This record gives sequence, structure tokens and C-alpha cells, in this order.
Amino acid sequence: MNRPSSFRGLATAFAAATVCTVVWVQPYRPGIVRGASMSPSMEDGSLYLLDRSERARNSVGRGDVIVFRMNGLIYVKRVWGMPGDCFNVMRTTDLDADMLLTDREATLLQRVRRRGRFCGERLVQRRVPEGCYYVVGDYYSRSEDSREWGPVPFSCVLGKVAYPACLPCGEYFAHALPAGLGARL
Repeated sequence: MNRPSSFRGLATAFAAATVCTVVWVQPYRPGIVRGASMSPSMEDGSLYLLDRSERARNSVGRGDVIVFRMNGLIYVKRVWGMPGDCFNVMRTTDLDADMLLTDREATLLQRVRRRGRFCGERLVQRRVPEGCYYVVGDYYSRSEDSREWGPVPFSCVLGKVAYPACLPCGEYFAHALPAGLGARL
């Protein structure tokens, strides 16, 4: 009787170790969105699946959502600019961050400024350095992003969001994930 009982205990321990190894070795990790800067595509408290594989990190493109570590915090943002991209921003005195402009908007702004109808703002052209991404949040006015801290180096990227589950889970599930998986937006 002692033998089957110890075998069952060993089998349970082996199964638990196997499950833990498979979960932590796989390139996918769950995460929880913290903050509103990616609304409405990813709401505060929604789940996402992070692909940490080398393939995912090397295939990031414009419009993809990435997870990265910056200044000791983990963020989720959308890639606006790729290495070598040039774009225009309007620097304003009353806003904390630059306003990103399309080429058409920049052209219109230049025309208006030449006519003397628009002052106090500066039109600045930016270029994304090699080895970096320019990232912004979907909820533009509530986002801390590259407009404030500059481009994000490739080395800071933890992975690409493979699936935004968008299921609100709030504080209830926050304790169930390992520390550091809740991303600040």
C-alpha cells in the first residue's frame, strides 16, 4: 500500500513540474493591461497574450502592439514609426507631448503658418534612429509614449502582443499572475 501511494505522489510532482516547465519555457505569456492609454483596443484590466519568441521580436511592423520595459516599468504601446522613418510633429506650449501629424496635416499647417494665422507652435521633423521604434498609445491624449521619452530601443522590447483577449479582469486576477506581468500604459 505504501508503494502505490508514493508512486502517486511522485507522478503528481512530475506532472506539476512538467506543466510548470512547459508554461515557462513556451514563448507565450499572459499579461494584464494597466491604464487607459490603449483604449478602446485594449481596456484597463484586459488580458493579452505576449509572444516573446525571437521570431516575433524580429517581425515587428508599423501598427503592431509591443510590450517593452522602459525606466523600470513595463508598457504596452502601438508601433508608430520604424527605424529610418521620418515624420512631423507639432510642438505646442500648452501640451506636455508633441502632436503627431500626417504629411497632409503638416503641409496644411505650414500653409497656415506662412499666412500668419497660426503662432505659438513649431513644426518639427523627427527621424526614428536605427535600432529603435517610435511608439504611441491608442488613446492619444492619455498616453505616456515616445513623444515624451523618445524612441524605444529594440533591446527593451519584451515581445509582440499576439492576442489581446480584451476580457476585463481587473484586480481579481492581478494576484494570480507572476510579478511584473501587469503592463502599465
